[in-house]
Amino acid sequence: MSNRFVPRPLGVLSIRSLIAAAAVCVAATAPAASPEAEELEAAARERIVTVQAGTGTARARRRAEAALPLADLTPAARVRAVQVLEDQSLFRTLPVLRFPIHEDGLKYFIQHPDVAVALWRVLGVSQCDMWQTGPNSYEGDAGDGSIGLFDVLLRGEKDQLVLVQGQFKSPVLNDPIQATCLFHLHTETAFDASGEPIAVGRASLFVSFPSRAVGAAAKLISPVTNVVLDRNFEEVCLFAHLIDRSMQTRPVWVEGLATQLEGVLPRRKVELSELSERVYASARYRERLRDRDPGLRTAAPTIDRYGEVRR
Repeated sequence: MSNRFVPRPLGVLSIRSLIAAAAVCVAATAPAASPEAEELEAAARERIVTVQAGTGTARARRRAEAALPLADLTPAARVRAVQVLEDQSLFRTLPVLRFPIHEDGLKYFIQHPDVAVALWRVLGVSQCDMWQTGPNSYEGDAGDGSIGLFDVLLRGEKDQLVLVQGQFKSPVLNDPIQATCLFHLHTETAFDASGEPIAVGRASLFVSFPSRAVGAAAKLISPVTNVVLDRNFEEVCLFAHLIDRSMQTRPVWVEGLATQLEGVLPRRKVELSELSERVYASARYRERLRDRDPGLRTAAPTIDRYGEVRR
């Protein structure tokens, strides 16, 4: 998942380890390679629906730029965002994904990306580090030469806009490259036809480089980078879904993880525990409603198979 913002795109192997850890938790089994955990992961993957594939076409870029909530920014933040757009060398719209998750959990991890990263460290499958340096700022270190400064330009109900400045290490380049990235995340939450909470996530990246030479090198490896970006977005959403399932079925396990978080504000541990309790209670409430009336449908907005919200 962010702002499911990690300091850099996580490697596929790290993400796979995260998924395995979450699957083991929900399956309540011991070894990560157990048939139960693998079966759960496979079933969860089927629930992460790609509504639209990632792309970097000129048409997609124009649509993504038009969707940017620039009017909601402060004048100073707008200047910074527009500068990236004017100097951009690379653009990518990530896959539009639909996946089951409670609105409370989705919003919490978007608003507090450092908690998500700290959770990964507790599970022992990622060396990424992120710490909050101000009300709307973070620093990140991936541990491989990739470091970044994150400024949240906008925290909206559905839109998050983040400016990332740093040096990024690519597996196909010897040296890290400097870059500035404008990241736009748009999320919709509603219910599916059965009344289960569900979300649709859309994200776009606009990247500028300090020189044409660096930009040319980045474009050269963009086919590889795009695959990694798309895959990681899918895997983070899958992990978010599995953690949500963990809260529904084994909230005490998640609460135990909360006590082990490091590098976050002390109150975040309490907040994560309370979130787990709310998600668990909400799941039990929906179960009671379905038991009382199996044909009951929520009157709240729903999301169809194309990822569109129907009210």
